[in-house]
Amino acid sequence: MRQIARDGWIAAAVVLAAAVYADAADDLTPFLHAHRRAVKLINGKNNLDAAKVYGAFAAQQVDNPYAPLASVIRGIILRRDLNKSKEAAAAFALAAKAPETPIANEFRNAARIWLLRLQMEAIDAALRAYYIDKVEYPKKLDELARRGRMKPEQLIDPWGDPLKYSTGRLRIAPAIPQQTYSLRSGNAEGDSRQFKRILKESAAFEGRYSIKAITTKPPFKVVLARIDQPNKPLPPASEGTRIGSAKVVRVTHDAVILIDGEFIAICLRRPVL
Repeated sequence: MRQIARDGWIAAAVVLAAAVYADAADDLTPFLHAHRRAVKLINGKNNLDAAKVYGAFAAQQVDNPYAPLASVIRGIILRRDLNKSKEAAAAFALAAKAPETPIANEFRNAARIWLLRLQMEAIDAALRAYYIDKVEYPKKLDELARRGRMKPEQLIDPWGDPLKYSTGRLRIAPAIPQQTYSLRSGNAEGDSRQFKRILKESAAFEGRYSIKAITTKPPFKVVLARIDQPNKPLPPASEGTRIGSAKVVRVTHDAVILIDGEFIAICLRRPVL
């Protein structure tokens, strides 16, 4: 009996230790420290240094499950606010290659969608240049690679699938082929023409919600409100649930992370002054 009791105690201790380790491994606190510093810089119109804060966190906390989140936010700032596409692509690529964990996978997917947007932006430019030379778009996308305008790997989306490309005719000149085109991926919504709108919407999504209340003990539940409707709280939400099309991926006692495709919002319980 003593041996059974002892073995049972050891097993319980192992389970408890594993649970404590899991909580520690998924601790959001170090990221939030960096995030608050970056938000202060953004509020002071210093986006470049804010991007550096996120980059430093990702470089110094490689094994942290929130390192890819820092890289994604850095990439968004670099492309949307600073118009640095090359550096942004490097940040998104770093996040997309992060080690797989349940929480990091959410950010890896967002990084891939942002990489896709940048990839489409580059292909759009190549297609426009092709049209200027030929007064038509190519029949097939791989013609850009054959003519040295794009590398073959640039015509494959970040999930490893070929991009969906087709051409069409203008209504005012139906007899002339290849005067319009459509460029899409089967792994993300929207087409290549929507990137400018998406850049604006990503900024709007960041500040769309505010925290009204969070429960005091885990598993945490949060009550959010839309910024434009502060007196109309939304139904309580917990990790894994959805608010509209957005998914709640993390809730702690003082922060909430939401993701909607490539859009990410981090709501803080206490404002950054």
